[in-house]
Amino acid sequence: MDVLSHLVTIIICFLAFLSGWFAIISIMEKERRAALVAALLCLILLALALLWQVSLFHGKEIIAVVLVFLFAFSLIFLSIPVRTADKFPRNRTGRIDERDIQFSRYYLTPGQKKEYYKRHPEKKKIDDQFQELPGILSDQSSQHHPIFFDSAKATTEKIEALRFKVDGPVALQQDQIPPTTLQSDIRRQAKRMGALETGFCQLKPEHLYHTRGRHQYYGDAVESTHTHAIVFAVEMDRSLISTAPQAPVVMESYKRYLEAGLIAIRVAEFLRHLGWDAKAHIDSNYEVICSLVARDAGMGEIGRMGILMNKKTGPRCRLSVVTTTVPFEPFTAATDPNILHFCGICNKCVQCCPAQAISDQPYSQDPKTTGWKIDSDKCFSYWLKAGTDCARCMAVCPFSHDNSLFHRLMRKGISNSKLFARGALWMDDIFYGKRPKSKKIPVWMLLLRRCTPRNDNDVR
Repeated sequence: MDVLSHLVTIIICFLAFLSGWFAIISIMEKERRAALVAALLCLILLALALLWQVSLFHGKEIIAVVLVFLFAFSLIFLSIPVRTADKFPRNRTGRIDERDIQFSRYYLTPGQKKEYYKRHPEKKKIDDQFQELPGILSDQSSQHHPIFFDSAKATTEKIEALRFKVDGPVALQQDQIPPTTLQSDIRRQAKRMGALETGFCQLKPEHLYHTRGRHQYYGDAVESTHTHAIVFAVEMDRSLISTAPQAPVVMESYKRYLEAGLIAIRVAEFLRHLGWDAKAHIDSNYEVICSLVARDAGMGEIGRMGILMNKKTGPRCRLSVVTTTVPFEPFTAATDPNILHFCGICNKCVQCCPAQAISDQPYSQDPKTTGWKIDSDKCFSYWLKAGTDCARCMAVCPFSHDNSLFHRLMRKGISNSKLFARGALWMDDIFYGKRPKSKKIPVWMLLLRRCTPRNDNDVR
């Protein structure tokens, strides 16, 4: 019985160690609630270990047998691979018209409005309401901050300038570099330029819009002779995203759009210099739906909030794409239904969305609307009120936690077993809350606002 007693002590101390380790990680991640809960749990477990050693338990032998059995059973039960039997079809029928997207409709010219509302009169009412709201980066918006908004505006100007650089002439002489060698080199280049991850896939018709809807490209049919696509993911800073929907979010968002765009433009230029046709697809000048390309390149799944759930950062990333004629080695992305199962049971984004734009309905298996679909009009209306691109759903998603060893293990467990996923969600609720609160803007950032005059009358 002494062996079992010592084993119980080891188990309790091991759990205390895990709790203490997680408390330290949470302190480093500035997750106050998680740190406090983990530290408290660590102290309770250490106290239990001490009480166990001094034999203050009645029926110690029976308790020891039960505890060892429960620990061993839980360990085996949660580590056994259990794949969900739920069906999550991926393929969609048909292509999307970019003119129907709210961003396109918001910037319609008078002539375009006449043509568009003749085809879609049902959209006119909500679009008129859009125009009555303050607008993204507006001084009148609820989350206005002069420094962060001006920084974001400066970034958007750079992005707008880049949209004319997505294409260019192709060298007449084609270098005979093997596609596999080229793939490896592009991965290395992209990583040096700041890409979190780079993926490759064959270009499918459903990856492309069928009609353009923005800028001078409005109404242009999308036709491409490209056969393959490269997708780049750039990580968004967790500490800034956690303040969502406040002003730091939009500054961070546009910064990462710019970084992702620069990577795509440089890689496309590189391929054209080698004699291969290539085009970059970046913010404000897309011909492809980046999240679908990223999914088929093996970077993750399309989650409940309608965007990519990256395997390393969850939804906390920005994407850009290069389409090309380079015959990269075919790659088939393995589906991960357990991640989609987790999205199906989690619902934190649904509960925390300030616009109530995220559906709580099951995954749609309709070929026309495969997956979850958010109410993009509600979402965009909130953006126009707040002045930021919100990102509240990103901030509360359990997959958005920092890519530390502990969180990598949790993601791996979720992918491995739907039973583990239930436990992971339960723990996330305990440590972070069912409805995590927005983090405060860091003090040093608030000082910027105090040091910045709001208007000419503030200058002395």
